[in-house]
Amino acid sequence: PDVFIKNPEPVINDNSIKSFGASDLDDLLKCPFAWRLNKANIYEQRLEIVTPAQWGTLAHSIWENIWREFKLNLNKSKDLFINIANQELNNFLVKPEDESQDKYKDFRRFVNDFRLKNRGLENFKFRFNRLINFQAEIIARLYENNFRHVDIMLEDDARLKIPGKNFYGQCDRIEILASNNTGEKFAVITDYKHGKSASYDGKTKINLNNILTPETFDKIKNDFKLEDAPYEFQAGLQLSAYALMFNNNFKDKDIKLAGVNFLGLED
Repeated sequence: PDVFIKNPEPVINDNSIKSFGASDLDDLLKCPFAWRLNKANIYEQRLEIVTPAQWGTLAHSIWENIWREFKLNLNKSKDLFINIANQELNNFLVKPEDESQDKYKDFRRFVNDFRLKNRGLENFKFRFNRLINFQAEIIARLYENNFRHVDIMLEDDARLKIPGKNFYGQCDRIEILASNNTGEKFAVITDYKHGKSASYDGKTKINLNNILTPETFDKIKNDFKLEDAPYEFQAGLQLSAYALMFNNNFKDKDIKLAGVNFLGLED
């Protein structure tokens, strides 16, 4: 306590308090003090060699590179996506001779640590390959039904803002699709998670219907355990905010928002 009282400089960065993401709401609503400690980079030491969130961060980085490469190709197809994805996964697994070209140097210990070889790394490869095939099938079905990719927006390109407010959402991926039959354009927003997307399903449906109203909170309390309510709230808030900001940002571009979804590493 003396450090907080006597130190003339704030211990916690003011900017970190003013700017926080949907994932921070879990700590903030359950225990404001825990949220403050988290913002001050005071974390509880975890026992895992690599945490689930760190595996998720790795997956996010690989997906980012896969979809960026896929975007650059004019003749998109299911097979092209699979080839790009397999090559990018191999880029992570095999360290390049030129270290300056290593896109995954921050994750190199995930491969090198022998303790992860038989469990963590193999599980990650299995799950990631499963998601490669899953997304490839989605691409194939879209193209079979006469849709095509017009644009693929990633991270910095996928920032959505509310005019006049210091509030924005940085989506992991926004796909802009066009119908070859009608010419109509549609958008799908995808956010990556390190768990199972199904675990967010009920939470998202409730909050997307009527976000930030007394009825929403009452329904959360009635349908879920009270201790889970903050988590239900933040899961729904994230996609709801993306949807609202997308409609505001793209209202003059004749693009309809067709869906918002999570893609979990454990799907």
